[in-house]
Amino acid sequence: MVGYRRFIAYVYEYRKGKKGDNCGFMKVEVRNHMCTIEPHLQVGNLAAGEVCKVYGFVRKEGLMNGILLGSCKTEANRIECLVETDGMDMGGSGIPLEKMGGMILLTESGGFFGTEWDDQTIRPENFKESIIKKEETGTVCEIIKEKAEEKLENESKPETDSTPDLDDRHEVEDVVEQMQDDLLEAEEMISDEPQAKDEPTVGEIWEAEQKITCRVNTKQEEKEKTIALPFGQPFCPFQDSDLNQCWKITPQDLVHFPRRQCALRNNRFLQYGYYNFGHLLLCHRSNGRYILGVPGSYDQQEQFMAGMFGFSCFKESNCIKVKKGRGGYWYRAIDPPAGC
Repeated sequence: MVGYRRFIAYVYEYRKGKKGDNCGFMKVEVRNHMCTIEPHLQVGNLAAGEVCKVYGFVRKEGLMNGILLGSCKTEANRIECLVETDGMDMGGSGIPLEKMGGMILLTESGGFFGTEWDDQTIRPENFKESIIKKEETGTVCEIIKEKAEEKLENESKPETDSTPDLDDRHEVEDVVEQMQDDLLEAEEMISDEPQAKDEPTVGEIWEAEQKITCRVNTKQEEKEKTIALPFGQPFCPFQDSDLNQCWKITPQDLVHFPRRQCALRNNRFLQYGYYNFGHLLLCHRSNGRYILGVPGSYDQQEQFMAGMFGFSCFKESNCIKVKKGRGGYWYRAIDPPAGC
C-alpha cells in the first residue's frame, strides 16, 4: 500500500544507565503521512497518574536529540496510550520518521524506557530534549499572524494578564491544534511564491503560531467547537479532557464513515463487543482526530483478541461493568464521519 508502513519495536527499561529487561513493545504505523505510536509497557511499581513523555530521537555528534511527540498519563504498573503526529514532520520538528533512530519514554518519577532501530546503543546519559529556537520571520509567519489576529478580534480579552495555570496551558495547546487547518490554508496560499534559502520549516511555523494563539480566549473557543452528529447518542464514559466528546453508536452507524471504516461492521471483535454490551463508542479527541471504541475488559485473552482485530489500545471506564478485571474500551483511530 502506497504511503503505508507498520512495525513493532521492543522496549527496554534502563536503570543507572544500563539496559535492563524487555518491558513491552511499541507499535508504529504510518498511513497517508499520519504516524500513530502505541506503547504497550508493563512496569512494576509504576504509580498511576504520572506524566509520561514520548520522544523520537535523532543521533548527532554522539548525542541523542529527543523530539517530543506527545505525552500521556500512566496507569498502575502500565504505560499504554496512542500518540499521533505527522510522519513527515515528527512533533513539528521538520524531521521525518525515517530519519529517527528510535524512541524514548520518560516518566515523572525518573523512569527511562527506550527502543532503537538503527542498531546503535542507547546511552541514557547522551539523551537530551531538543529545544529548537526559531525566528518568526518570512511570509508564512506573516500570514499566520494575520489569520490568528483576525480570530482574536472576535474574542473577548481575559480579565487579567496573570500567568495561566496548568489547566489553562492545556487549553491553549488544544486551541493551537485546532488552528492547524489555518496553517495548512496559509501554506497553500504561498505555494506559488519563490522559495527563499532560509524559508521557515513546519516546526518554525508551529512555534510562531503557538505564540500568537496563546492570547485566544480558550474557554469561548471550547464552546464553539461542539460537534453535532446526525447519528449516535451523546455519552460521557471518561473523566479526562483528551476525549472531549463521545457518542454511543451501533455497527449500522458506520455507514456514515468512509468505505474503509464502513467495512469494520464485519469486524468480529467489534461484533463481539456490541453483542455483549449493546453499543460501540465514537469519540472526538482534543487533537481533532476520532477514535472507535469497543467495550470489553482488560485481560490477557481479550488483549490478544483485540490486537488481532486492530483494537490494540485500552482505556478504562467505570461505565463498563465486568465480573473480572477492569472494564473499558479497546480502541483504534478512525477517519472522521462524513461532513466532519
